[in-house]
Amino acid sequence: LPVPVSLDTYKPEVAREGLKLGVHIINDVGGQRDPEMAAVAAQYQRPVIAMHNPVKNSGDPYSYTDVIADVADSLALSREIYVRAGLERSRIALDPGIGFGKNLEENLRLIKNIKVLKNMGSPVLLAVSRKGFIGKVLDAEVTDRLEGSLAVAAWAVTQGVDMLRVHDVRETVRVVKMMTAIKEAGEAYERDR
Repeated sequence: LPVPVSLDTYKPEVAREGLKLGVHIINDVGGQRDPEMAAVAAQYQRPVIAMHNPVKNSGDPYSYTDVIADVADSLALSREIYVRAGLERSRIALDPGIGFGKNLEENLRLIKNIKVLKNMGSPVLLAVSRKGFIGKVLDAEVTDRLEGSLAVAAWAVTQGVDMLRVHDVRETVRVVKMMTAIKEAGEAYERDR
């Protein structure tokens, strides 16, 4: 394909087989579930998305002291695990794992404060399209969450998020294009003053 292909997995053996077949990006959805993932990524030197996923195998709910600081600290540790394994730091992106082990308020708080992750010096990916928290806010079924998904995409652009994972590509691209034009026009105005 003429576009990069990513593989979502938390299993090192699945990641290895995908990379052998030419997968471009590994999306490590397991958090720090298996440290062997870092060795696989380092061996192939392919980009990795380190996602925050606190979900325990036991299914016990996770509790945060401070969701923003806890997620940032956990992602910093994940990044360090990859770097220590030999993966170039520039190949690591961070994903706060919206919807994974977080309640409505925690998801919204993370999105509102996404700049905390941006300030960590790695690209940030936000995957919120059609997620359950949007359904709760809008009281909408999964097939009726376009406006909520686009609202979060627009917010993400204003906060400097580098990548969005979406279902509704055409609509999201248009929102991002428009938000980027507005942002750039505002920056040009500030420069010219």
